[in-house]
Amino acid sequence: MLYLKYIFINTSYSYNKYSKLKSRKLVDNLFTNGKSTLAFPVKIVFATEKVDQPLVLSGIGVSKKYFKKAHDRNFIKRLLRETYRLQQSTLIDFAINHHLQIHFFMLYVSRDLPVFEALNLQMTSIIKKFMKQLPNETTA
Repeated sequence: MLYLKYIFINTSYSYNKYSKLKSRKLVDNLFTNGKSTLAFPVKIVFATEKVDQPLVLSGIGVSKKYFKKAHDRNFIKRLLRETYRLQQSTLIDFAINHHLQIHFFMLYVSRDLPVFEALNLQMTSIIKKFMKQLPNETTA
C-alpha cells in the first residue's frame, strides 16, 4: 500500500516523507557499502537493489567544513531539495522501468554558494550522469 501511495504522490512533483532517506541504519549502510559518483558540484553516494516494488529514497547534506554558518548550509540544502524535486520524475520513472530500489545521498562539495538557476540546470546533468551509472552498479 505504501508503494502505491508513493508513486501517486511523487508524480505531482512533491518531495514528502516517503521520498526522504531518514533511517540512520540505511544512511550508515549507504556510506559504508555504497558506491559514489561526482557530478560537480554534487557528490552522490548510492546503493541499488533489484526489487518488485521500486522505490527512490534520497538525502541531502552540506559540509560544515566549507560553510561554517548554519544559514548558509540550510540555504544550500533548500536549493538542492527544490532542484531535485523539480526533476525527480525522470529518476523515479527509471527506477520503475528497471525495477530498482535506489537509495542515494547528495553531498554539496563546492566552496561557493550556488544560484538557483545554475543549480537547476546542473541538476539535469547530475541526474543523467547518475542514471548512466546505475545499471552497471545494480546488485542482487
